[in-house]
Amino acid sequence: MKKKFAWFFCVIIAVLALSGCKSDGEASESIGEVSLPESGASAADVPTERVNLADIKVEDYVTLGEYKGIEVAVAPAAVDEDEWDELVFQEYGSHITADMGITDRAVKNGDTVNIDYVGKKDGVAFDGGTADGQLLTIGSDSYIDGFEDGLVGVKPGETVDLNLSFPDPYYSNAELSGAAVVFTVTVNFIIPEMEDAIIAGFGQEEYSNVEELRQYVYDYLYEDALYNYDTNVESTILNTVVNNCTYSGFPEGMLAQYQQNVLASIENMASMYGVDGEYYTTTLYQMSLDDFAALSANMSARQVLAFQAIANLEGLTLTEEELDERIETYAADNGMDPETVRETVDREEFREYFMLDDVLAFLMENITIVDE
Repeated sequence: MKKKFAWFFCVIIAVLALSGCKSDGEASESIGEVSLPESGASAADVPTERVNLADIKVEDYVTLGEYKGIEVAVAPAAVDEDEWDELVFQEYGSHITADMGITDRAVKNGDTVNIDYVGKKDGVAFDGGTADGQLLTIGSDSYIDGFEDGLVGVKPGETVDLNLSFPDPYYSNAELSGAAVVFTVTVNFIIPEMEDAIIAGFGQEEYSNVEELRQYVYDYLYEDALYNYDTNVESTILNTVVNNCTYSGFPEGMLAQYQQNVLASIENMASMYGVDGEYYTTTLYQMSLDDFAALSANMSARQVLAFQAIANLEGLTLTEEELDERIETYAADNGMDPETVRETVDREEFREYFMLDDVLAFLMENITIVDE
């Protein structure tokens, strides 16, 4: 089974774009019309005890609005021309070897070069600052200020030291924010213009000339665009349905549970960039970690309550036998032992997971999608 969306429907990246949900409850603070709890609990204060939908009469907390027979507008799947051109050249350049490259002139603005580099701070190489055979188009502003300009005039085979400074803040690695560094860069060769004869020498089954290469890359990007379109359809349907609902509060413990999950997700994402959750949300969303988690949990609770209410109304609830069958199928689809799955994942968590999946499928069959 392919999971269409996580427990929080990707609310981590979408929550700030959502607004318009109606609420009868009072709150001390709000962003748009999504209310923050009276007291923003910190990561240490949030309990982990699970709140099961099976124990909740969701109709006490949400009144459904329109969710069938409505239209939602979504931009059609399309390939960006600039992205297409860039990826074609990246694919082409990745197959150019030293004997194919230009080595008899200096680098100029607009060239794409094959380079090796090592970045050092206080004489010590830092993580993520070393690469071999990297492609870089001069003038693309892909690297920090001064890096690309420092390669103009350098001839293939030459090595230069670039004394530079990282921007402040530097989102990818907080430890490098504003840091003075030295990049030792070797220009290996300049990538030549695309030609059929050069591409034919790559020995690729998928393409042997410029036209076929462009089609190959287009097909890849269009498949990605279709995936993004499906994701946008799901997100738009979700937002529309939730925004049509009226809410009168939340079951006890639900916001706390969801907030804990959001906190864990944010900390995990932040760690991949070498920063903590507070730095991550403050920098990207201009919100404290606790406020962001509270807002995200609020939105997630609205989504889950609305979907469960639809499931109840439309008879999309699973019997115990059906739940067992779905767990068996889930385990088989993911190459897992069913007994191991049952022992490691809460049964009610599976029930909610399948409910979310089933309600989304129901909505997609009963809502009309039009081009934006």
